Amino acid sequence: MIKEGAQIVMGEELNRYHMNISIIALSSARAVKAQDYFLTGLDSN
Repeated sequence: MIKEGAQIVMGEELNRYHMNISIIALSSARAVKAQDYFLTGLDSN
């Protein structure tokens, strides 16, 4: 019973961890895209 509860808690922690990683990955990808856009914008001027 206790072990099952611990596994559920651990699963929630892992899900939160993966969600944080994907949010970080998404925002860094967006930052890179914005930077590329900004740099290409500067080049065209």
